[in-house]
Amino acid sequence: MWWYDNDGAIQSHGINFVEDLPHFLVLLLCFERFTPRNWGIIPMFRFAEHEVDHCLLSFPASPPLSAVDITISHTDKIRDHFGIVGRATQMLPAISQSKHPRDIGRNLGDMDLVVKVYWPEASRAGEGQIIEKAREIGKQNEAVNGHLPDLICSHDFGEYSTKRIRMAFGIATESHRVLRVMLFRRLYPITDLISDKFWKAFWECFRCGYSLELLSCADLLVMQGHYHLWVGGVEHNDISVRNLMYDKLNNNRGILNDYDLAHLHGQPRPSGTERTGTMPFMALDLLTDDAWDGKIARLYRHDCESFAWVLL
Repeated sequence: MWWYDNDGAIQSHGINFVEDLPHFLVLLLCFERFTPRNWGIIPMFRFAEHEVDHCLLSFPASPPLSAVDITISHTDKIRDHFGIVGRATQMLPAISQSKHPRDIGRNLGDMDLVVKVYWPEASRAGEGQIIEKAREIGKQNEAVNGHLPDLICSHDFGEYSTKRIRMAFGIATESHRVLRVMLFRRLYPITDLISDKFWKAFWECFRCGYSLELLSCADLLVMQGHYHLWVGGVEHNDISVRNLMYDKLNNNRGILNDYDLAHLHGQPRPSGTERTGTMPFMALDLLTDDAWDGKIARLYRHDCESFAWVLL
């Protein structure tokens, strides 16, 4: 018997169903009584009645935020991932007619939305928590303000954690994963831009909000928004092509996106084994044996080097 989830596979001992037929029949009877949830179907994602390529999801209210109902489309996936183990991140277009939970004067029906569904390690700081921390930095620093993703709401479905079955079997749960769903205003990849528009968005992702006049190296170090995030306690840790975005509604402003592998200073490092970064863009120091063994500390210059690999 094999159990598969995003934290890995669990294998049972074998049985001889000829010599131990009663146990085999009991097993078949158990399977016969499985509900869709037992088979891995998550009932919160409900099928739309007349649209087979859409499903419905409700974000529960959590003070001070109101509930949000969305419709998710499966026909035009923005990002997909096939695999048994890992975050299995999917980005899908969504629509909603709910009020904006942070601003009831606005309606989400006027926005292009995207929903992010994935299975992060529960030992990591929540992405919503990290974005909120970055927003706090942005309130005090124009180099960051306006260059962060617009998170509308987020929810962890803890009842589907990979921890439950491992606890039942007495298996270590340090790296267990939880189902997380997040709703954002839609951004677009920086690779859609060309010429001056591309350069403007790229430098805004790196420097976050300053004009493109020529500056000294010292000025760049002080002024870049990515630096201010790091000093403020937010390590992005996953600079890659797909995480540099732009905002069509705000003069193609560059947005540093995707904080699901980010780290907050002062918090313990994740206890799991998931690598931090997208390998083709990681600093060379982080691809050594010492780095995989945890002997090299993550430094600000490592993310800066990732920006260089992205540009190339």
